[in-house]
Amino acid sequence: MKSPEQQKRSYNVAVIVDKVKANQIGKPHYQRSNDAWSEDQQSKLIDSILRGYIDIPKFFAKSEPMGIGEKFIIIDGLQRINSLVKFKRGEITLPKNAAPFVYNNESQNLRGKTYEELEPEIRAKFNDYMLDFSFVSNLTEEQESEMFRLLQNGTPLKASEKRQAIVSKMSSFMNEIIDHETFFNSSFMTSKNQKRYQHLNMASVLMYLWFKGPAHVNDKNITKMYDEQKTVFHSDGVDATQFKKVLREMAIIFDSLSKKRLKKAMVLPLFLLVKKLVQDKFVLNDEVRAQIRSWYNNFLINKEKALDNSLLQEDEHDKKLFKNEEFQKKMRQFELMSINGTNAKPSIEERFEILWDDMLVTVNPVQKDTKRRFTDSQKFLIWIKNEGKCQVCGVSCEIDDFHPDHVVSHANGGLTNLPNARVTCPPCNLKKGSKNADQNDEDEREDEAQTALV
Repeated sequence: MKSPEQQKRSYNVAVIVDKVKANQIGKPHYQRSNDAWSEDQQSKLIDSILRGYIDIPKFFAKSEPMGIGEKFIIIDGLQRINSLVKFKRGEITLPKNAAPFVYNNESQNLRGKTYEELEPEIRAKFNDYMLDFSFVSNLTEEQESEMFRLLQNGTPLKASEKRQAIVSKMSSFMNEIIDHETFFNSSFMTSKNQKRYQHLNMASVLMYLWFKGPAHVNDKNITKMYDEQKTVFHSDGVDATQFKKVLREMAIIFDSLSKKRLKKAMVLPLFLLVKKLVQDKFVLNDEVRAQIRSWYNNFLINKEKALDNSLLQEDEHDKKLFKNEEFQKKMRQFELMSINGTNAKPSIEERFEILWDDMLVTVNPVQKDTKRRFTDSQKFLIWIKNEGKCQVCGVSCEIDDFHPDHVVSHANGGLTNLPNARVTCPPCNLKKGSKNADQNDEDEREDEAQTALV
């Protein structure tokens, strides 16, 4: 393996801004979002450049081929480059409390001015300012991400950002799901352009709860999980697949809710609730999802009434609610834990248990039969029962060429027994997918189709 090498180059601000416009500057996956710096930090950087107060620290980058030219991948310095670009675009101004600026022995007031409002000579000074780059080569991905962590001398990295600088399959998986999973585009989640890896942090917290169940959530424990999973986690493994399934179910069930109705403190216990439904193989179809959505809305309404009796109505439901001291006590405890110690294990665990028990009062989810495939003896009896004829199209099937089919699909809670079984020819069974027998729907659901032949 070749030893790491460095090559020094210098470019003025104008060249770097033009390269950004031409999409010739990029960032590695572990870099922060482009708005990690505050507007105040960006403004002060521009002000210092114009006054000549500082030499901007060296930029570290690597070069990648791009057409007939090259693309700069910024290992360290992206926030500074972003500040230069935003100032030139007019998106930020100089500090509003800036001291008078002396140029050509004349004092000028630059407070709050944009790039276009500057005198041509001052704009030229900004554009001509030289930036020093060190281009590194022959680095492994681990060495590159380690360099990123060591070079941080501006805004300190948060724990979630440090985890993303660790090269691992889990880090790559986390980046993938926040880009592609609908959960992170749901109405109750914030914009993808938020600061400092908040989506990645939420994904890490939920993954930690996936592995540990109700547990104390902090940076130390989550980083330990990354370390434990560094070599064993697989993006196509059972844990990753089931984790994505839980996120998708949450997106489907709760997407219509606003951020006010599904605050961050509620996401963790609700994740555990949906996780239990998925892991314990409860039926999750449109009807059940609608029931859960309705239950949750009613839970929030009843909780608000329990906390503020002035909201109670003069109906039978609210009269019972008012008299139910145990329920009111439980709601007060739930609210208290949602405000204080939201990431502590006892708080997460008790809130989950309150939600689960309350849901079961109005929602009656059905667990799927633990046995999905029919036995050989059952297959024979099913063929005899239906005289070897497909119960969908009527065609005769040979005993060694039919699909034993659930009348009520296994996905919808149908049992794997003789009363819930029938003969279908392979084409009809594959068309049915996970739909019940009385639904004339030819949508294919590959993961639910019975394809085992006698």
